[in-house]
Amino acid sequence: MQPSHQAQSYQEQCRQDGISCRSCVEHTARSVATLSSGMTPEQAGQTFRLLYSHPDCLINEHDFQWAYLEADGQVAPIASKKIAPLVQIQAA
Repeated sequence: MQPSHQAQSYQEQCRQDGISCRSCVEHTARSVATLSSGMTPEQAGQTFRLLYSHPDCLINEHDFQWAYLEADGQVAPIASKKIAPLVQIQAA
């Protein structure tokens, strides 16, 4: 008889390995954009679901789509990434 192990979610396993969901899907999205440019958001979503079929990962589809569109040059980078430095400059 095998010892029982507490079931661990896919996300918990990734975290244990030092990988966050966001960094994982963003890195993959940038790689996909390098290999296959010009996809629509819907096509990027379909690609995400093919790559990340585990139910624990499905909540990250939007992050993948946005990162793909940024890397492909279809949208400007998220403004929130640039707001903090601007606020710091204005406060100085």
